Amino acid sequence: MRRLTIAILVVSASSRLAAQAPDRTLERISLALERPPSVVRGADSGEALRIMERQILGVPIFEPLAGTPKLGPFEFVAPQFRGEFIRLALPVGGYLSHGLRTLAAANRHRQERAARRHVEADLKAWIERASKP
Repeated sequence: MRRLTIAILVVSASSRLAAQAPDRTLERISLALERPPSVVRGADSGEALRIMERQILGVPIFEPLAGTPKLGPFEFVAPQFRGEFIRLALPVGGYLSHGLRTLAAANRHRQERAARRHVEADLKAWIERASKP
């Protein structure tokens, strides 16, 4: 009975391993390392590098188009896959970075006002001490 249980476990484990699809990520990385992209100089070098990345990695790269129309907080972007007529993007990173910059600016202004008040108070105290002989 024990041998039968062990045999069933071995067969099920081997069938699971055989059924798994191989990981293509390592293949893509090794291909990218074997043939590095040539550096293209000129006006379209950025676009050429993005196309090479897309070809090597096989991953669609999201980049908003210049002057894309907006619908509230959403932006219309070019479709990337078959069957897509329209694609909307929510620029979370843009909103987050704008909010963080606003908070940093408010904090900086608050610190400047506090420093100004502190200097004014020190000047008043120094003037009062200097005027009393």
